[in-house]
Amino acid sequence: MRRLPFSSLFLLTFLAGSSWAQVAQVPQVDLSFEPYAKPQILADVGHGRKIHLICMGEGSPTVIMTGGAGNWSSTWRKVQGEVSRKTRACAWDRAGFGFSDPSPLKQDAVHTEADLEQALVSANIAGPYVLVGHSLGSAETLLFADRHLHETVGMVLVDPSFPDQSSVIKRLYPHLDKVMHESDSQDEGVIEKCIAGLKNGSLKPADPALAECTNDQADYPADLKKSLLHFNSDPDRLVTQKSYEDAESTNSKEMTNVQRNYGRIPLVVLTAADAPSPLPAAFTAPAVKSEMTDLETKTWRKAHKDLAALSTEGREELVPATTHFIQLIKPQVVVSAIDQVVAKTRIAEGRKQN
Repeated sequence: MRRLPFSSLFLLTFLAGSSWAQVAQVPQVDLSFEPYAKPQILADVGHGRKIHLICMGEGSPTVIMTGGAGNWSSTWRKVQGEVSRKTRACAWDRAGFGFSDPSPLKQDAVHTEADLEQALVSANIAGPYVLVGHSLGSAETLLFADRHLHETVGMVLVDPSFPDQSSVIKRLYPHLDKVMHESDSQDEGVIEKCIAGLKNGSLKPADPALAECTNDQADYPADLKKSLLHFNSDPDRLVTQKSYEDAESTNSKEMTNVQRNYGRIPLVVLTAADAPSPLPAAFTAPAVKSEMTDLETKTWRKAHKDLAALSTEGREELVPATTHFIQLIKPQVVVSAIDQVVAKTRIAEGRKQN
């Protein structure tokens, strides 16, 4: 998988970054990855491309899980199996991530959401749906709900990004915005070097230098490492991932919809309570650190409350002792939220039938 720049897409520093490190640096093989070691459903989305989905369990509604920026279906490994005990649960990989094919199309939210739509149709995965999105996965989640409101019966957003986030950060937090863009620019040079090396043959898939452009983890099982080694030999994979990263500001705007109203569907927004530490030096300057604190304690929380208010049955829940990757740090909180939403949708469906 593509290694995200430290600052990219929602401060994978302050609101996210170190939680990835907490997960990634475990030296033992993580057996929870095993169900994700091989592709399951390769859904045709046209033009010779396939989007990968992994489904577990049976029942209705079907839970659709969308990972955050740079993540793939395995980000739900501590949640999906538990949810599947009560209903069908499906996670998917964006183009160029996990086991999905690269794409020549711009990887903004409009195109990635379109891939999800077509993949569900192609794989005959019908609604009603409970949508679950983590971080920037809230972009496809909200857009899909907008387009399929009658099929969307519930939603859980896990420490989500929020509409027009990039513009808000640029306007309210100029020092932080500047540091983020500087960090992103440095990272672009790394990914471009990796792409060029794969294309001219100077960089091989087994070369440790390729790790600079992936976040393949040390605790992956052997089968998963082998599968991803094959995928990582394709430079178009990294080109697609870079296109996704480059669409940060576009995604932020595309998920904005002032007409959005989800009526009475059960909706839970989970907010991480803690910020990771330590921070890299560029982010410890007093002005930057002050802006990050304000972002986390004021703007981030308000945005999450606003998302919850999209439904009269919405609520925001602060999750203590956790950072951005709540689904990996406190998976049972996410499982519980999904189970509650699923149960409410079944009660509502039962009332309709009676």
